[in-house]
Amino acid sequence: MNDGQYLGVVTYGSSSCPTGPLGIEVVGGQEIEIRLGQLFPDRGVCSADMSGHVTVVELPPGITPTKPLVARLGNHEVTIEAVGR
Repeated sequence: MNDGQYLGVVTYGSSSCPTGPLGIEVVGGQEIEIRLGQLFPDRGVCSADMSGHVTVVELPPGITPTKPLVARLGNHEVTIEAVGR
């Protein structure tokens, strides 16, 4: 297991030009902001389908999985429960 040090971020869009996390910034004690964008910006033609894309990211230093975490992704905010130990 990863002991809660990794986070799976799911985005939806074109399967050939997915968006995903480009960076994570700690903005408070147990609060992070995830910057989303095109994972492959050099692709000129994108398929017109809709699919999910999962990107696994490592949590920044100082963030502990033993306390609830607030993650902001653009205009969305998600509270992630603490990992049971």
